[in-house]
Amino acid sequence: MGIFDRFKKRAPEAVAPVQPVAIEASPDIDYTPLIEMAKIISNGDAAAVADISLLVTDPDAFSVRHRSWLNDFGYEEHVAFSDVEVRDTFAYRLAGYETPFGFGAYIDWKEAPEEITAQLDVVLKNLGYPVDTSSLNLENEHTWEALVLIARHLEESDLKLAILDTESDCYHLYVVPTASFFRLVTLAASLDIRVHSAD
Repeated sequence: MGIFDRFKKRAPEAVAPVQPVAIEASPDIDYTPLIEMAKIISNGDAAAVADISLLVTDPDAFSVRHRSWLNDFGYEEHVAFSDVEVRDTFAYRLAGYETPFGFGAYIDWKEAPEEITAQLDVVLKNLGYPVDTSSLNLENEHTWEALVLIARHLEESDLKLAILDTESDCYHLYVVPTASFFRLVTLAASLDIRVHSAD
């Protein structure tokens, strides 16, 4: 399943054309918590935090800077970000889906365990967390059971496997210090975003 499927352009149907309506992000929502969330998820990476700061403070400038990336997901030009698109843009940018950042993993609900650990090994390296997943025996585990075992393994190194819910059949996985996990959950909840763990 491709990412941002809900935003991909659909084939035209045999009906009269309808002008797209811009569904703007709610003016009542202050997205600045995403900046602190980016700091936690990226272990303070300056470029990642600056990128999310631009999304939060000047979405028009973000849209211009990343026009090609947004176009690849069928995100229409000259249409304002909706609340869902702000959340999903945040999730995919930090996960490193065709971006310079590799601070998260994007997996399907039925992902093979070896693919999960392969992605998370890159994340751990990028974050500078010296954790090895090679000792885990996940060969016969289903995806969720594998995530539970990975989460328990990370907890031995005082890390949490954080899952950001994008209301789809995939998972966005991030590795954060245990001490920062509750703060991440709280910040996300303030934006009506669910972050949880697999334990």
